[in-house]
Amino acid sequence: MQEKYEKMRLLNAYICETNAVYHELAQAVNLSDSVMQVLYTALTGGGSCTVREVCFLTGISKQTLNSALRKMESDGLLRLEAVDGKQKRICLTEAGLALANETALVAVSYTHLTLPTN
Repeated sequence: MQEKYEKMRLLNAYICETNAVYHELAQAVNLSDSVMQVLYTALTGGGSCTVREVCFLTGISKQTLNSALRKMESDGLLRLEAVDGKQKRICLTEAGLALANETALVAVSYTHLTLPTN
């Protein structure tokens, strides 16, 4: 049982370290954590993802996410498309894809520094 707790502790430590990397990089390029997470999630989804996916994968509250999405939409970084009733798809614009490649993609390259190699 102690081994399971140790594995959980290590996993939580890696998650915290990874989150810290993303946070530091977001701050370095003057983005909020939630904007960085939207860029990352959409980028790994081929340039788009649903609002539900972002909430599920990142843990961002819907209220916080909607705030970030409004800002990103007004900045021309994304457009929202209706899908299945209330659900919305986040689609990065060319400007959003360029920003994601300059920021979120760089963050991914640093993530390997925090993950175990064995």
